[in-house]
Amino acid sequence: MEHSLELQKFHYFDEGNTYAGQKTKDPDSGLLLRYLVEPDKEAALLRAYAWTEDLCFERAHDKLQKEVPLSEEGLEQALAWLEEQYAALLTQKEMESLTAPIPFLFSCGLSPKCGRRWRGSPPARGGTSRCFSAR
Repeated sequence: MEHSLELQKFHYFDEGNTYAGQKTKDPDSGLLLRYLVEPDKEAALLRAYAWTEDLCFERAHDKLQKEVPLSEEGLEQALAWLEEQYAALLTQKEMESLTAPIPFLFSCGLSPKCGRRWRGSPPARGGTSRCFSAR
């Protein structure tokens, strides 16, 4: 399986080394995921951290953490978790598409048979419509 994030092989962590990396999802908005994986040989754990601030590990405030066994399988679990964190990032364009106002189309209501459509909220009783066909 091909991964979009890079990590060292298990032997690297088994020797007690820490690995840090980052992957940018949207260069225009600076959207990125920074991550760090470190072994804890005494507890036989790998600790994976992920954060989205453009800061080093020590200065980042909102870090997510996942602990997995210090093993080949644990390393795969940590990588899968990091991939999930990366996939969960929304680009600026994706956020805008979720929050963009959707123009609603209503019948103008001038007559029961009116097929003309207009934008915006319905007019108050007796108000004027903004029909597409009225120019």
